[in-house]
Amino acid sequence: MRRIYSLLILMIVLFSSTAQDFVHPAIRQLMRDLENKQIDTGSQFAEYKGSPYLFESGAASLEMTNGQKVDGLTIRYNVYDDQMEIKKGEHYYAIPKEKTFMTFTLNGHPFVLKPYQYGTKKSSGYFEPLVDDKKCGLFLKHDIILVESVESQGYKEAQPAKFVNNPPKVFVSFDNGMLAYINSKKDFLNLLPNHKEEMEKFIKKNKIKFRKPESIKELVQFYNTL
Repeated sequence: MRRIYSLLILMIVLFSSTAQDFVHPAIRQLMRDLENKQIDTGSQFAEYKGSPYLFESGAASLEMTNGQKVDGLTIRYNVYDDQMEIKKGEHYYAIPKEKTFMTFTLNGHPFVLKPYQYGTKKSSGYFEPLVDDKKCGLFLKHDIILVESVESQGYKEAQPAKFVNNPPKVFVSFDNGMLAYINSKKDFLNLLPNHKEEMEKFIKKNKIKFRKPESIKELVQFYNTL
């Protein structure tokens, strides 16, 4: 019986065009919903130097909110527009920011959709988790900006518009709350719900550098042990 079941699954795979077409109804529905939302690839960024994408290509997968994982996809992350784009056939389609899709994994890097606050701005966006813990989480927000073109002036040559990859911004969350941007010791301590004295001592003793994500990771991991 088990062998017959395995053969049936294999036949489904062989006669399906792609993995995303049959593995989960949400993927099939996604593709139907996106038919009229094709992205104009090839010419969209042709006049710019650099790229708005974190990774140009590579195998990708996504995890549904029910825990099911879908492999064999082609997805790219447009950091400039903070948008995930999925490929079907020869074209890419923008994936709506919704809770159906829990985790995207691109080139071995996980990305999750989270609510966040940056200054007075509140929004939702894609973050790479460094510490995904309910008590205190640490997340990276990748940052690619577009530098406008510059016309020639005197001895200075004209410069085309270009995408520039900036260092990622660091965000933390407490008790699965909204992500908040931190740029300094003061930012972090102001957000702490408790254990401020212990954390101040740890920061001083371990010379935590708030411009280095791996250094902040040590701090967050320590806090989660308290």
